[in-house]
Amino acid sequence: QLFRKYSGVSPFDKPEEWDRWRGLSIDTLVYRLSEAARKARPGCRVSVAAIQDYERARRDLFQDVVKWQSNGWIDEVFPMTYHQDDDAFTFHSRSALAKGPKGKVLPGIGVHLHESAGEMARQIELARKLGASGYALFAFANFFPSPSHESRGDPASKRLRSELRARLKELNGVPPAAQIKPSRTVSANVPRS
Repeated sequence: QLFRKYSGVSPFDKPEEWDRWRGLSIDTLVYRLSEAARKARPGCRVSVAAIQDYERARRDLFQDVVKWQSNGWIDEVFPMTYHQDDDAFTFHSRSALAKGPKGKVLPGIGVHLHESAGEMARQIELARKLGASGYALFAFANFFPSPSHESRGDPASKRLRSELRARLKELNGVPPAAQIKPSRTVSANVPRS
């Protein structure tokens, strides 16, 4: 309805114009969300999780993370470079890292695809070797029990979650739990008073 009101024609009559309009609509949404977030919480970082093929994302999904980042609408991109295969992970991570500012593209590691903590550890090390300043792990249910359909309660799944957490701490130099002192934390989703 909005496109017809804007252009006077159906999307079927002018598909290129329809795609241009959808792209501008998504750009406008990202810009407005970014502005609203920064106004509500000055200094916050705005990020997006993006499909790994940036060209396809731009062309088919109107997700132009390169433009959004270069315009300052978003700070960080977390490309969903989820692969069991290390070569595929490396290829897609390298491609994404080359398209964004240094330190502002953090490859996604699909832990949900892995069958061992060693697979996750290998991809963390690969991301580091590629020069990534960090990484994102998907998904929460792979590390902690949750109501998610992916969070299985069988003994093997529980053991794998425990192994993943322990290996992640080890990779990041986190001391054993007995040495960690509790600190006050504020959730990013809770407004500060």
